[in-house]
Amino acid sequence: MDFTGWNPAPLLERLELDFRNPMLLRTALTHRSFVNEYTGDEAIEHNERLEFLGDAVIEYVVTEYLFGAHPAASEGRLTEMRSILVKGDTLARAANTLDMQPYILLARGQPCTEYILSCTLEALFGAINIDRGLPTARLYIDHLLLRQTREMAKIDLRDPKSRLQEEMQAQRRVTPRYEVLSATGMDHARTFVVAVFANDEQLGVGQGSSKKQAQTDAARDALAKVFGINLSIDRNPVEGRNSE
Repeated sequence: MDFTGWNPAPLLERLELDFRNPMLLRTALTHRSFVNEYTGDEAIEHNERLEFLGDAVIEYVVTEYLFGAHPAASEGRLTEMRSILVKGDTLARAANTLDMQPYILLARGQPCTEYILSCTLEALFGAINIDRGLPTARLYIDHLLLRQTREMAKIDLRDPKSRLQEEMQAQRRVTPRYEVLSATGMDHARTFVVAVFANDEQLGVGQGSSKKQAQTDAARDALAKVFGINLSIDRNPVEGRNSE
């Protein structure tokens, strides 16, 4: 396995960027699995060191941007916004907008997963930073990632349970309590119904395929009924994976 047939020119055209050192681009797009099966004569390097650098560059640029763009946001809100912008699936979507997958050098049979896409984009930003400097890397990060903050700034990023607890403690000085009302269905397809209480007062009811999901739904119901705060389901980016 070697570099025969590999041509990243279309990717460079989409980036509208020429690398002064083309080897940096090649390294950024080289996965460890390719190195393990490489049969050529020259010494080559996989992209993990560039990924390490790119991860730091992204976090710095995103942090700097959010700090300046949202002067009224608290540290917690800024941290939540940053965590969404730099998480793996966000980076993978950005990589897909560039159609990077055909240019990533992988071993035969190695699938190009979301994780590989996100890591490769980090490596690409690391390579751009070395080749063209931080200002250029910042431009590409701004184009591919930071434009998403315009919509994100309109969203309350606190999950419903956290928001309900804040409202309850601020207005009633009570911590909400969750109680499972029922659990039905087979083990692999359970449906939980959960109510949330303030002392003995039932505030809201929710259901879901896990206790956590049902609690979140109950908190959302209570926020709407008691405080007039409506959080739609798609405004819950930090709810996490389902678990009992």
